[in-house]
Amino acid sequence: MDHPETPYIDIKTLAEAWLPASALKNDLLNKCKAIAREIKAGKFKSARQIPATRQDGRAKGRGGKIWEISLSDPVISG
Repeated sequence: MDHPETPYIDIKTLAEAWLPASALKNDLLNKCKAIAREIKAGKFKSARQIPATRQDGRAKGRGGKIWEISLSDPVISG
């Protein structure tokens, strides 16, 4: 029996959603860094790190990783 996987959101998309539309690129980068620090501090309970890939499926950069957070995480859904 297959269970559907809980959808995840990457921290860049989350930062864009939490910032106002008038935010600058520097604001976005700072918010992404702040979210990554909060993940490492344990604020998000369902965060995971996955390999970054291009649209063609090949690795992006030199082993870069992307943080993802579950949409059912209490910090996001609450």
